[in-house]
Amino acid sequence: MSGAGGRWVCKTRHFQKAITQGRSTPCRRASQTAPPHAGACGSCTASRHTACGTICGDVGARRICEAAESAIDEIGSFCQEHGIDAQYRKDGWLWTATNQRQMNSWRVLTDGLQKLDVNPFQSLDRETIRGRVGSPLVLGGIFDPNAATVQPAMLARGLRRVALKLGVKIFEKSPFTHLVRGKNPVVHTAKGHVKANHVVLALNAWGAQFELRHRLLG
Repeated sequence: MSGAGGRWVCKTRHFQKAITQGRSTPCRRASQTAPPHAGACGSCTASRHTACGTICGDVGARRICEAAESAIDEIGSFCQEHGIDAQYRKDGWLWTATNQRQMNSWRVLTDGLQKLDVNPFQSLDRETIRGRVGSPLVLGGIFDPNAATVQPAMLARGLRRVALKLGVKIFEKSPFTHLVRGKNPVVHTAKGHVKANHVVLALNAWGAQFELRHRLLG
């Protein structure tokens, strides 16, 4: 598996299953430092629905987004189960407007989500949202309760500890350079390569530099 950040939770679940079945599962990371973007785990339904829908259709988009949302709770449960102090907090997030042009800019998204019955957002009146934000400049907004924050470096180190305990081989400073696709894909690094039956790319924005960028969801 190639990647970093909160996706390690899903990976470590995979590792646990793989180790139980007696399979070897290598993980490649450039370093132990988690990227800044890993600090927030937002709602996939909110931020990725349009992209998912274009590629997978509405049914596929709903399945992907619901699975991604459930992963937010899994991160919290995983940290609690394994004693990882990643400062996990599920407080939700606010989409706000501070001028009239921004008001209801979210309707294109929320109306589409509502049609699929997967809209997580809650409409808030002006006084309520001003009280939460602490600013009189906010005119309105919506709230998504399914979002959490973590301290990414603490999460990455905790996940590393659990993965090593499960017998996972972690190769530090061996960044992914390119992928050879096929029945048995091969992941290449500067000093070696790994053959596998399946490869999971969890590169987020960094995937844009590779030839697979048009087939990826961040």
